[in-house]
Amino acid sequence: MTRSGPGRSPAVGERAADFSATSLAGQPLNFPADYRGKLVLLDFWATWCAPCKAELPHVAAAYEQFHDRGFEVIGITLDGAQGISADRVREFCRVQKLTWPQVYAAGTTLPQTFGVTGIPAAFLIDGQTGTILATDTDLRGEKLRATVERYLPEGAKSGGQSADPPPSQGGVGGG
Repeated sequence: MTRSGPGRSPAVGERAADFSATSLAGQPLNFPADYRGKLVLLDFWATWCAPCKAELPHVAAAYEQFHDRGFEVIGITLDGAQGISADRVREFCRVQKLTWPQVYAAGTTLPQTFGVTGIPAAFLIDGQTGTILATDTDLRGEKLRATVERYLPEGAKSGGQSADPPPSQGGVGGG
């Protein structure tokens, strides 16, 4: 399996780069180690980006619908590049009710590591294997929920319980 690297955007089927960061809430994130068995959306965005803000309701709806079934979102905000403080981003997230972890990318190499040259940019990743399952166009608007549903384990139940599917059924954690 090919591993993504700095300077180019990883493709479907490649393994996403591992990274460690601290969320705006001060929590350490180790990807993918902390997300084993989960389906993870890495969402590169910024508060000043109109297309990014237009996607937020879709991300929030998918998170609300599928979080109990193992869907996680990690927001990676590029606001620091425009001089917007982490405090302003925290306030934006509070007002917009963005409850998933956010990483303030200023001072990190995350955008370069994932080849992000424009936003919004998104990657749907199998947290078990680190494999990129889908990118940008399949993760926009209403397509996001359909794509997430396609990759969630079929045996996952609502209400916080999830089950790994048998290997023959595929899905996150499957084979």
